Formats: sequence, C-alpha cells, structure tokens
Amino acid sequence: MNVLISLFKRFILEKFSTFEIFQGKNSLSNLKNVIEFVNKNASFVSQVTLYPYIKTRAGTQHPKLFENQKFLTSLRISRWYIFMACVNDMSIFISHLCSKEQNYNKKFSLKLASLISSEVFKKIEQTDIDDEEFKKSIKFLIRYYNDSKLRKNKATETFFRRSADELVKWVPVSEEFKKQDQIILRNSIKFRWIPIRKQIMKNLDIKKINYEYKSYLKL
Repeated sequence: MNVLISLFKRFILEKFSTFEIFQGKNSLSNLKNVIEFVNKNASFVSQVTLYPYIKTRAGTQHPKLFENQKFLTSLRISRWYIFMACVNDMSIFISHLCSKEQNYNKKFSLKLASLISSEVFKKIEQTDIDDEEFKKSIKFLIRYYNDSKLRKNKATETFFRRSADELVKWVPVSEEFKKQDQIILRNSIKFRWIPIRKQIMKNLDIKKINYEYKSYLKL
C-alpha cells in the first residue's frame, strides 16, 4: 500500500511540476511543426510515464536493476511500443480536429493520421525492435478507422486510450504488479496528456494544416 501511495503522490506532483513545460507558444501551423511536436511529446510521455514508475516500483533495488543489461534491453523495447502508441494517439486526435472541416470524413482522417505517424517513424534510428513493428503501428490506424464504434466516439479522452493500453501491456514488471498498479499507470499517462492536448487545441491552425495537406495529396 505504501508503494501505491508513493506512486500516486509522484504522479500528482509531476503533473503540476511539468505543466509549465507546455505553456510556451508552439506554432502548429504547418505539417513539419506538427510532426516535430508529435515526435517530441511522444518521446516525453513515453519516458516520463515508464521510467519513474519502474524506479519507484523497484525501490532501493533500482540502481542494481538499471545495471542489468537484459533488463535495460527490455526497458528500451517497452519504451518503443509505448512511444508508437503515443504517436498514434496524437495523430488520431490531430486528424480528428482537422477533419471537422471535412465533416469528419473517414478517408481524410485516416490518411492524415497515417501521414503524421509515418513521418515521425521515418526519423527513428534504433536497433531494439524490428522496423516492421512501426509499420504494424500504422496498420493499427487502419483498424481504428474501420471500427465505427471507436471512430464515432468523440469524447476527448478516448483518443488517448491506446497509449494507456500499451503502457500497461509493455511495462517490464510482473503480471501481478501490472494488475495491482493498472489504475495508477493509466492515470499517470492520462494526466500527462492533459497539457499536451490543450496545447494542440490552442495552437493547431486547422485551416493551414488542411490546405497544406490537400496540396500534399495532389503531388
């Protein structure tokens, strides 16, 4: 119980201490900036939800744990899967906002979300997982847009469900710990998305993004 309380306090404190990070002006008026924003924040969220949890859960044993090369490899692998889910979540959310002008056209949303995710993944250089996994992450978008129940659910938090699911799935701890800490893990990433989501809604220039995107499609 003390461990759970410690985790909860940590996540609440981190939520407020990092909120200011996203208060500066982030111009999301072109696809290049959008892609950079998604890449940066997917990296941020995947790391600050995964690493502090592992450190807290390991307790005084964490220095030894982080010297274990086998564990570090599993940690990097976990981080990549969570990162991909974070990219997908933001891509879907941004494409949803932009597709409002298109009456939430499914084809328009899918292509824009796929473009954003694909461009982020193109920048990745790593040797921890097979590059095919990034392609599978793009295929998830197709499944998402083919699922009418998910696609028609306009509640903001539903756009960020995949990253929470992948965090619980891939965090390198025992199944017993995953079960015990599932709510804490889900809330930790949920809180991380709040300021990022606000930044997107505040700074995303939908008209400019859609104009550039349509021009891109004509190439």
